[in-house]
Amino acid sequence: MTFLCFAYGSNMLPARLLGRCPSGKLVGTGVARAWSLAFSKASKDGSGKATLVTAPNSAVPGVIFEIDLAEREQLDRHEALGVFFHLYLILDIWSRKITGWEVHDRENGELAAQVIEKAVWAEGCMTRPLTLHADNGSPMKAATLRVTLERLGVTASFSRPRVSNDNPFSEAIFRTCKYVPSWPEKGFESLEAARAWVAGFVRWRNGEHRHSAIRFATPDQRHRQQDRAILDQRHAIYQAARVRRILAAAD
Repeated sequence: MTFLCFAYGSNMLPARLLGRCPSGKLVGTGVARAWSLAFSKASKDGSGKATLVTAPNSAVPGVIFEIDLAEREQLDRHEALGVFFHLYLILDIWSRKITGWEVHDRENGELAAQVIEKAVWAEGCMTRPLTLHADNGSPMKAATLRVTLERLGVTASFSRPRVSNDNPFSEAIFRTCKYVPSWPEKGFESLEAARAWVAGFVRWRNGEHRHSAIRFATPDQRHRQQDRAILDQRHAIYQAARVRRILAAAD
């Protein structure tokens, strides 16, 4: 199978595009009407890259290549368009621990079911009543996922229709993910790089980050129910400091 690619700017040069997609064949010319050429994208070396912006009274000439469908992902990677990685993540609301995650280059119910089943087995909670709250995306309502949840004894819960912020815990964890200093502003070089970064983030988030919503214990401590002893010890230190302050003031 093949697809047609409208090439503009420097990609009009056959040698340039064929260096990325060897199967490409020049099949014709074309014009993108109501579009204009703009150099508003930055390449990896800092130079400007051409892109198209809407402009009602303009037109951009180009050429049309026929390319093997197997090379589409490779072309998208070079052009930095259309390549997205999907993070599947499960958060324990009580402890704020990330109990399961995977990164994939596609989104579907089979992968979502796989992540959930692995998390349930890893946490050893097959016999406990569980509820999975998720958005209304098609992967979360896929038949494969529904069957997996029923088999694992997990009750499905969904956000209200057309309410984008109906899952504040999920919104909060993804905001933390994208705002940590180590977040790569220019994106990930590969799927493997994305997975490696998320693995490091999860280790930090679960084992080092002191969460304000659980009184500045780490999610791991809360999940293992170690936070009570830590909080009691902290309270004893505070009380001793308060007594010392009172005695110092009395002197």
